[in-house]
Amino acid sequence: MPRHTLLLLLTLITFVPLCHAADQPVKAAFMYSGWPNGTASFKDEFDRTFATLGWQVTKFENTQAKDLSDRLSEFNVVVGSSVSNYANPQDFKPFADKWQAFLENGGIVLATDASYAPINVQWIGGINPAFSTSPAICSAHSKPSAQTAISKFADAPLLTVPGDLRPALRAKTNWSHLGTLGSGWTTAVTCYDDKPVLVYRPVGKGLLIVTNYFGLRGDSEIARGLLQNALTMTRLRARGLELTALEAQEGRLTGNQLTVRLKNVQDQPASVSARLALNLGDKKLETSAAATVQPGAEAVLPLKYDLPARGQWAGTLDLLQGDQLALSSKHEIIVPELIAIRLPSRHQYVHRPLLRVGVTLAPELGERLAGLTVRLSLGKGSPLIVKPTELDSQAQLSLDKLPPGDYTLTATLLENQKQVASAGAPFIIHPRPPITYDPNNITYVNGKPFFPLGMYQVGWSRTKEQKIAALQEMAAAGFNCAHMSCTSLDDFQPVLDEAQRLGMMLLIEGLGANYATVHRFKNHPAVLGWNSGDEPDCSNTPPEEVGRTVEALRDADWSRLIYTTVASPDALARYAPYADVFTNDPYPVTAKNTNTIAVARQTARARESVAGAKPLWMVPQCFGYADGHWAVPTPAQERSMTYQTVIEGARGLVWYTFDDKSFMVLDHPELWAMMKQLVTELKALTPVLLQPEGKVKRFTAGPEDVIRAAAIGDTIMAAHTNDKDLGPQELTIPGLKGKAQAEVLFEDRTVSLTDGKLTDNFAPYAVHVYRVKQ
Repeated sequence: MPRHTLLLLLTLITFVPLCHAADQPVKAAFMYSGWPNGTASFKDEFDRTFATLGWQVTKFENTQAKDLSDRLSEFNVVVGSSVSNYANPQDFKPFADKWQAFLENGGIVLATDASYAPINVQWIGGINPAFSTSPAICSAHSKPSAQTAISKFADAPLLTVPGDLRPALRAKTNWSHLGTLGSGWTTAVTCYDDKPVLVYRPVGKGLLIVTNYFGLRGDSEIARGLLQNALTMTRLRARGLELTALEAQEGRLTGNQLTVRLKNVQDQPASVSARLALNLGDKKLETSAAATVQPGAEAVLPLKYDLPARGQWAGTLDLLQGDQLALSSKHEIIVPELIAIRLPSRHQYVHRPLLRVGVTLAPELGERLAGLTVRLSLGKGSPLIVKPTELDSQAQLSLDKLPPGDYTLTATLLENQKQVASAGAPFIIHPRPPITYDPNNITYVNGKPFFPLGMYQVGWSRTKEQKIAALQEMAAAGFNCAHMSCTSLDDFQPVLDEAQRLGMMLLIEGLGANYATVHRFKNHPAVLGWNSGDEPDCSNTPPEEVGRTVEALRDADWSRLIYTTVASPDALARYAPYADVFTNDPYPVTAKNTNTIAVARQTARARESVAGAKPLWMVPQCFGYADGHWAVPTPAQERSMTYQTVIEGARGLVWYTFDDKSFMVLDHPELWAMMKQLVTELKALTPVLLQPEGKVKRFTAGPEDVIRAAAIGDTIMAAHTNDKDLGPQELTIPGLKGKAQAEVLFEDRTVSLTDGKLTDNFAPYAVHVYRVKQ
């Protein structure tokens, strides 16, 4: 079914409570742990979700297990945050009877991030041993690739009604799956390893949900939808009904249909009905269907209707049992205009002369495409004629020779040469900005190539003096940029001034209401770019919302780069149309893992994901915590991870972190010495690192390809990725023949090459850089 016909927007669902007054809100308990180091980083994970739902929430640290258990009768839902029972794990067996009663009476328990035994065994298994599960490492983590990130979805009501969560869940990541699972569970999502990632089971009138998905913070479509669907399921089951499907063919003026499927799960016949009421201004529509359904059978209730006008229709879908309202949810239908056009940005530039245009036609035109033509025109120039073959199409217009200024792109829809509709999109062509990037995704500052070498300084709690001191340390070490937080406009002014004096550029986060930071500092010469928001994929921020933020930033300052980090390399493609520079942050070194090859793999996937469309910088790990998941990299690990990123195509590096309150690199002298060494080496290699992608020949060597390497002109970089001493290893250099000598840069020695091959020793995490002398 074309996506245009599926315009069912079940947004905020209003439930009619079964046991209390209709205006009484849902009450939720939220459990979190103090991870890491007592900071409870996921304590506020669901705040925006609960606020959007209008639910009342009470928070409990897992150390308050007894208090939470004693008060369960006050709540409708219990949600466990990411790492909810990870730090200071609690055993819930002493409170099992209370949790069992909570579920039996209609309560809902949602356990997210079920990737740790204290969640699976001590919390969920503590409620009832039959509920216990166990986590295991998933191929999505141990063998990361676009393929291993793919999940499979069952046609399970929890995923599909009243809201279909599957499109959003396809972009969600997990690093573990459930290794063992007892009977009684329904598996809704399965990973590449064919193991469960999201499961659920009815318990009496209630529902228990366990998932390995983590990071549901933000106003998450996934978190909100999962809770809505779960509450729908429990409330209807309490009435002996199950909503098994909502099938929508909507978004047209005529021929719309919403089919409701209701199953009778009680032991007697039930009279059920569905009623849809919609409004657009003074225009109203109502349609209904009813049926009597036998025990165990399903009623199919088709709601057919036509609409008298285009636009956004809003109303309610009500489900009734007899004359009693069982469920009421908001329902919106958008009937689009016959033609619409979209631009990736209303901000265009003279040095990027191609305008990419998306053309969308209304669903009812799908059967008439053969007679349609779209004419795209800019002012007096010759129009571009497009013959659409599908409802969504792409076109490119040249902006070459158009001077900076305001323009409007007009799209005219013709059917059999007769105009039937039109649409317009305004945009601006800007002069070439001082900070930009070229088709090879090389950054330029005031016309000169620039390879960023920077560090994060997370300064939310730091004074201006501390920020200035951090800049001075980084500048003395040779860094040319830094990522810094702005919390006070007046205090940040001297920080920027000092950066300018030191010859450093800043990437700035903490933009404040209405982008006051941008307006204040947009003309400051030390500003390299603005951070539009870190890791939007982790907070489940849709790419379109990131796009709106980026557009607002460009409205305030069109002359600087827009920068953001995306945690999942495979998600980069979804965000790539919006910001200018993307980074990815692989952090492989933990207390349990010393293999760093994930950096090379993740950088390669990130490079492929942006497909050369935008500059890719990387954020190598330069941190660890005494009490937490990550370990401080050794100097050798740091050098290997850094070279893996540039071997795989990074066009800039911003290490995390110089200082983030819990970690200060200056407290680790050997690591800081390595950071200074790396900056010196990479500055010497900058002409090589700025070569076009087409000149890079990547290859691997060693057992299981643990050596990642690249030949760029006469320079070869090779990085060993784990702690095994490989001894002598042979490298076959692509495109190199005959005999030659190669200087081993930074090591004061040479090696010989014969027939394009060289042999060298590779100790744990060894990095060698060769310069061939022909």
